[in-house]
Amino acid sequence: MRHFEAPGGPALLLICLAGCAVSAIHLSTLPRIMVDDAFISYRYAQNLFEGRGLVFNAGEHVEGYSNFLWVLLTSLGMLLGAEPIAWTRSLGAASLLGTVVAGAYLTHRLTGSRFAAASSALVIACSTALCASSMSGLETGLFAFLLTAAFLAFSGQRYAAASLLCGVAAITRPEGFAVWAVMLASVVLSRIPGRLRIVRRLAIPCVSILLGLIVFRLAYFGAVLPNSVQAKSAMLPLLKDAVWPDHFRILLNTAGLSYAWDFLRYAFGPLALLAIFPLIATSTRTSAVDARQSVLLRSMLATVCLGLGIAVYNFGDWMSSFRLLTPYLPALTALVICGLCRLIDMPAARRPVLRAPARIFAACLVGWCAVRQFQTSTPPAAGSPDLELAQILNQSRQPQLLAATDVLGRLGFYAPDTRIIDMAGLTDPYIARHGKPRPPFGRNDFKYVLSRRPHFIMNNVRSAWLRHLSKPDFVENYHWVDRPAWTWPAAARNKPRYVFVLRNSVLEQELRVRYHDAAFRSPLSLSESVPDDQALAIHTE
Repeated sequence: MRHFEAPGGPALLLICLAGCAVSAIHLSTLPRIMVDDAFISYRYAQNLFEGRGLVFNAGEHVEGYSNFLWVLLTSLGMLLGAEPIAWTRSLGAASLLGTVVAGAYLTHRLTGSRFAAASSALVIACSTALCASSMSGLETGLFAFLLTAAFLAFSGQRYAAASLLCGVAAITRPEGFAVWAVMLASVVLSRIPGRLRIVRRLAIPCVSILLGLIVFRLAYFGAVLPNSVQAKSAMLPLLKDAVWPDHFRILLNTAGLSYAWDFLRYAFGPLALLAIFPLIATSTRTSAVDARQSVLLRSMLATVCLGLGIAVYNFGDWMSSFRLLTPYLPALTALVICGLCRLIDMPAARRPVLRAPARIFAACLVGWCAVRQFQTSTPPAAGSPDLELAQILNQSRQPQLLAATDVLGRLGFYAPDTRIIDMAGLTDPYIARHGKPRPPFGRNDFKYVLSRRPHFIMNNVRSAWLRHLSKPDFVENYHWVDRPAWTWPAAARNKPRYVFVLRNSVLEQELRVRYHDAAFRSPLSLSESVPDDQALAIHTE
């Protein structure tokens, strides 16, 4: 099969339009779920728009996000007068439609089959995980589009464009540079004609973007990597502190492996093994077209494996919808469908009478994959007390108000003038460097937080506080604000908030006047008064 340069034509365009229509219908059925971390980007974008710079807290130059381009695009939307939630959801939807189109064209380039292109568009459009991630307010959809478009450009021998797209993907999410490195290494290790010229065209655009980004980060933030990346990188510090027998357990941690396995099982199940088949089939051929196709297939397969490795490195993710791995779904889809086409062509080449049954069987398999990725039951758009708590901070007359929380997004965005300590370390360089790793949530240094004497502390999982409840400094200086509307799962709609307030502060007096149904208790009473809720759905945050 040599369809690497197969033209598209009007039929392929109609397939893409049909895929976009299916995707649009799918998006319209999803609940309005916004990930809390999206509001961290919104606060950075808001501060940039209002002239405070790329900061979370005014005057603190800390890169607490890992989606630089997404923050800039969000700020652009604010400049144009758009509401940030609607703007980012629109960008996510547009990116998803672009991914459907790019995925269909990429699959057609690999197979030359309009059936394969339609299958790819259908699977991507029916993926509830990818659709939900694209509409979550984060950069997932855009990153998926850029990766798919980069592979499409590579398949058309537009190597400079592929490099540029990888560079843009890298300033959208840091692993974009790793994808570019995989693509470059695949060319270097190949026997493709004109290899040095291709390497040069692949290198210059992305390296230029990388150098520009490094210079900017050093000048503005004083660091090469985002602070959020350092806060969430738990693997290396855990390996450093562990004894040798535990290294293997940390490297192959159960949380990360389960996350990667669940994604593969959700996407294609055992059919995911077909992703390897096209590379095996192409490796025995020697033509220039087959050599280029082999390099592309090797890059795509290595990129999918890279994504799975990053998921294991991060100990999985607390967010739903496989946010870490859905950007790699279009490439995996193209590989699986390409492998399926190669598989059904083998018997059909020997016995043409088997061609029709083989195609019917393949169509059934693709339909099964699309149906299994379409989730008819999705979690409802739950609420939380965060907006009410942000209003309390906004209206407080507490001098030099300082808050601390591990649920940074909504509280930070809706209380824009409040200085906040991120207890997970994303926007706090001290916790990111010295805090105890708590994968996949970040890091924790409660002693440091208490040393800052915040007037307001909020946490969303009681289990994170159990070992701190008896600390004298905490017990003597803070009250637990026991208000059922915030604490009990039924009242908080599965997003409980445990609020602590500094004793004898102005904020405490305001809360006493405002909430007559709240009891101000010692933190020690928290373990006795609250039912066992350690399994609460933090994953729906």
